[in-house]
Amino acid sequence: MESICIFGDSIAKGVAFDAAKGKYVRLKDSFVNRMAASGVRVANFSRFGCTITSGLEILAHSKADLGDYGCVLLEFGGNDCDYNWAEVARDPFAGHVCNTPIDMFPVHYRAMVDAVVSGGGRPVLLTLPPIDDDRYFAHISQGLDAGGIMSFLGTARTIFTWHEKFSDLVASLAAELSLPLVDLRAGFLAAGGGRDMLCDDGVHLNSEGHALAFEILSEALMGKNGVACEQ
Repeated sequence: MESICIFGDSIAKGVAFDAAKGKYVRLKDSFVNRMAASGVRVANFSRFGCTITSGLEILAHSKADLGDYGCVLLEFGGNDCDYNWAEVARDPFAGHVCNTPIDMFPVHYRAMVDAVVSGGGRPVLLTLPPIDDDRYFAHISQGLDAGGIMSFLGTARTIFTWHEKFSDLVASLAAELSLPLVDLRAGFLAAGGGRDMLCDDGVHLNSEGHALAFEILSEALMGKNGVACEQ
């Protein structure tokens, strides 16, 4: 495989949370940068905070060039399943809806797949690396009413299972459309769940996490029995 194009969120962008600095930073050794260093030509259109709907808007500006790449990686769901936690904390019993309603997520994802195909690209879907629910809950509740958020969730584990549902929808869509799937989630779970491969915010990959993601993707895309991504 000589080239890839990727659309996704901060995971694919290589964003990590630096607890010492209290801010998000870009990793030099992200899995995308590792792929580029291995000799693969990479075009990365991922953005921090990107959902499947905003990804569709970004894709529209690059659609004409998709056929130039061996495959187009799609990595979405992490922001789609997220909530406005400040609003949840203020009124936990209101009818809160996540950034992309779960019934609409596969609809929009299918539209993105269709756009990639119509642009001459070869879509490859990625599942979501698992999160650490306890650390993520601690992160999102900072400065907010943690009790209110917990009243909405019931238990911190709800965050994990809700996030997992969106990942499962990606896998189901790939199977339904007979598309290649790189199961990052299964790879991380096989490695012990990935807790040590996450930043302190419980969701973004650290350097070790990006190293594992690179291994999984390299095997899936370039291994002996890997996805056929050809130009």
